[in-house]
Parts: sequence; structure tokens; C-alpha cells
Amino acid sequence: PMSRPRADTIPAVTVEDRLGRPVVGLSESGFQVTENHVPVAERRLVFSTHQSRNAAVSLLVERSPEAARFGESADEVTRRLVSGLGTGDTVSVVSAGVSPVVSYEGLSVPDAVAAVRSGGGVSRGWKFDLGLRLAASRLVPDARKKEVVFLSTGTLPQDSFETYGLVELAQYLRNNGIVFSLVDLDGSG
Repeated sequence: PMSRPRADTIPAVTVEDRLGRPVVGLSESGFQVTENHVPVAERRLVFSTHQSRNAAVSLLVERSPEAARFGESADEVTRRLVSGLGTGDTVSVVSAGVSPVVSYEGLSVPDAVAAVRSGGGVSRGWKFDLGLRLAASRLVPDARKKEVVFLSTGTLPQDSFETYGLVELAQYLRNNGIVFSLVDLDGSG
């Protein structure tokens, strides 16, 4: 009897340098795949993320009372970011309130700006760790380039890593090929 290959037995490979940064630009000829030290005859490079021209972006919006004062700055950043995206790209807006929520998905500049402006309640108890985890989890299954852009005042509350630790979140982003960027809304950082 012949056995059929199962999708869960096909390895996904990420190549990193010694600092944990992805190595891009490798081709199929740059790999030797072995099983029990014997070269595997049939191998195929299915997809290489660096070749994708498309992006999936999650805008993570701080919902502190301080951040609410910078609504116009957040609007401008959102306008520029979303209008720079093209066909095949996506943007999600995640509001990092007490209970983070996805308040928008799409490519409409006015709708994304509206979601950034009013997509969640303002609270001193906003949750960075939960917001980042939600923003990143939206991107995990995506094969495109992935980035979380954090719109913030640059100051985190003391309990910012209450559920998920800093190292745990950093590893989650790295292991899933997600870039993290900070936009300091008050411009002082």
C-alpha cells in the first residue's frame, strides 16, 4: 500500500542568523535537506516571504487618556500608512483598551481613521500585552510581510506585561516573522 504525505509532516523552515534575524534571499539551491543523515531527493521551496510584495499590517492603538490628546497625530499617521498600502495589502486596527478589540479590517482610509479615533474606550487600565498579542495573532497565519505598528505616547503602564511577559511577546513576534514598530504620537521620543 502507498502512503500519502500528510501536510502536518512537511516541515516549515525559517533560517536565522546567530542574532535571531531572518536570513532573506536564499533559494532552493542554498539548502541540503536530510533525513537520518541521508539527503532527501525530492524537496521543493514553496514560498519565500521576502519575495512577497504585499503586506499585512496591524495598527495597535494605545487607549490611555494621554493618547486621546493626540488624535490628530494618530489620524495623520493612519492616513499616510493606509494610503501607502495597495491591492493585496490589508490593515487591521486593534484598540488596546481594558479588553482589546479589532475595530477595523480593510483598506479604506476614512474607515481606518475613524476606527483609530473612536475604536475603543479610553482607560488608565488599557492593556498593552493583550493588545499586542491580539494584533500579532491577526497576522500569524498570513504569508505576506507582517508588521504591528504601535501608535503610542511612548509610555507604558506598570502592569503592561501582566498576562504576557516582554520576552514571551518578543519571541512570539520573532517566531512568526512579525516586525514591531513604534510611532511616538507626542513626538518627544
